[in-house]
Amino acid sequence: MNADAYPTRHSATSADGRVRAVVDGSGRLVDLTVSDDLLHRPPWTVAATVLEAVTAAHDVATASTGPAAEANPDGPALDLAWLTAATQAAGIDADRRVAQLHTTIDDLVQSWERR
Repeated sequence: MNADAYPTRHSATSADGRVRAVVDGSGRLVDLTVSDDLLHRPPWTVAATVLEAVTAAHDVATASTGPAAEANPDGPALDLAWLTAATQAAGIDADRRVAQLHTTIDDLVQSWERR
């Protein structure tokens, strides 16, 4: 089913406020916002925080009532394959950003030492 069939949106934020997940009425993830500072953390921290927010948003969608809930009495389906891929991509991006940060710091140190 496409997202248009479930126009309702439900969102939740991780306890630390670093991730906000939005799911549609079927419980499928439609938007994910991750703070830049979280991407500088270890990948398992990113994954746990993303999973926390997505699970909370999914729980809100599951608890909701209305046409989407009536159309799917078993509750909304959480797309775990997509979530896994998105979490892995966030981890890769975090690693890339940390490497860029290290390069920038090294460049600054070398520049300072040349003075």
